[in-house]
Amino acid sequence: MIAYMGIQFARDAMLELVDTGLDEKEVRAIATTEGGTGVMGLHELRTRKMADNALVDAHIIVEPKSVCLRHYIAEAARIACSRATM
Repeated sequence: MIAYMGIQFARDAMLELVDTGLDEKEVRAIATTEGGTGVMGLHELRTRKMADNALVDAHIIVEPKSVCLRHYIAEAARIACSRATM
């Protein structure tokens, strides 16, 4: 039992030290999150965990008329993704 628990603790510690992706449930929550006005979708969604933080990289597809608002759209999407992973 002691050896089993030691292996589990070592495994968990190694997963925190090595970049790993978010689990499938969290990735689906991010992918289905509404990004706000002007967002048509996203692609190339990549995630990784670093300790208690989740890092998300995605390409956001916006409506052609919304390109001038890209900073606002990106910030709205960032806020929506942070709420989805909580």
